[in-house]
Amino acid sequence: MKYKRGDICYYDFGYQMSSVQGGTRPCVVVGNNKQNDSSSICVVVPITTALKTNLPTHISIPDVEFEKGKIYGTILCEQLITVDQSVLRKTGKTLDYEILQKVNKALAIELDLNFHHTKEKEDFIEALSYMKETIIKQRQQINELKSLLRPDHQKSNKNSSMEKQKRMKLIKSVK
Repeated sequence: MKYKRGDICYYDFGYQMSSVQGGTRPCVVVGNNKQNDSSSICVVVPITTALKTNLPTHISIPDVEFEKGKIYGTILCEQLITVDQSVLRKTGKTLDYEILQKVNKALAIELDLNFHHTKEKEDFIEALSYMKETIIKQRQQINELKSLLRPDHQKSNKNSSMEKQKRMKLIKSVK
């Protein structure tokens, strides 16, 4: 059985010490769907019913009803674990879009993937802008080349040395 990102399942986390979640409990599939579909493993985070401190990696969820009762509590995004899909038990429930977006943000915080007001974000945006400008210029050059290479255009300007020079200049600039 394949799982999708956001699916709520049950998993036996086994015996754990300290604050690491243990025992059979609900969890959320947070691995990407391509990995989930093409592999026997997936990444999950546990859900606890215990009251937790308000950390940026904790996402409170309202009661989620399903055939065996309700799931409620806190999603612990700092406790990522890779599990074999064959040992997960599906509940038939999936997180709603708003909560999944909060989980995405909490995972980005946990994995230090935030691009909020960073030099990396500015550099990335600048690189994208440069790439966009380059693509626009290349499209214009391609369109000019196409117009110069049209059969009707070539016949009327076949002997024009100026047109030949223009074509050669455009061809060199595209390379």
